[in-house]
Amino acid sequence: MTLIRWNPWGDVAGLHREFDRFFDHRVPVSAPTARRGYAPAVDVHEGEEAYTLSFDLPGVPIADVHIEVHQGRLTVRGERKLDRGEKGEGYRTLERTDGKFARAFNLPDNIDADGIAARSKDGVLTITLPKRPEAQPQRIEIEG
Repeated sequence: MTLIRWNPWGDVAGLHREFDRFFDHRVPVSAPTARRGYAPAVDVHEGEEAYTLSFDLPGVPIADVHIEVHQGRLTVRGERKLDRGEKGEGYRTLERTDGKFARAFNLPDNIDADGIAARSKDGVLTITLPKRPEAQPQRIEIEG
């Protein structure tokens, strides 16, 4: 039986070589992975009095975002434009995406469409969809 000594630093050196190999290749701007399109992430929260939708829109000017309610459907549209210079030269990796986006949500019947409000702060768009008063839970006091 042969005893082979393990050298943990050999594994680290191999990992270092893999990183060097990975970053040694230029990723073309037109690569399919670089052009997936932009779709903002959204969180939907239901509270007792309202639903709240929070959209991550970093780098999207609020003037490029349009919110519409029509026939029980809320639609948020916009466009994220990234300035990558001329043909993206000099980039080695492109992970941030840009482009037009649209997110649509069917609204429940208990929404007060006239009370819908939107605000933007620090790259997060928050849309508040209040529930109609009759749709909100009512507390019944027990006499006794």
